[in-house]
Amino acid sequence: MVSLIVAFQDDLKTEIPPMLEDLFKVNIPDSYDSLVTVVTMIVLFYGASFLKDAAVKAVEDGALRRKLDNIVDQLDTSNYRHFQSGWCDNEVANSLTRGGG
Repeated sequence: MVSLIVAFQDDLKTEIPPMLEDLFKVNIPDSYDSLVTVVTMIVLFYGASFLKDAAVKAVEDGALRRKLDNIVDQLDTSNYRHFQSGWCDNEVANSLTRGGG
């Protein structure tokens, strides 16, 4: 990112401050053009990174959470049927099916 800012510093300095002045209806002194350009690039870079991470997390968490919940439900239902049918003669399992655990 730093190399991009350095490579295009002159172009960015002439484009970004006027764009921000129009957008926010403020007057930015010429002496702050470089600082405003660098800060704007940092905010854009980290803002885009944050949005990408949030989108990826939302997609992954939603799908993974549903899949995990589905597997847990299947295991729970499967184990309960085994307990009911007497497949599992373990004393703890029998206690659980009677509501003891």
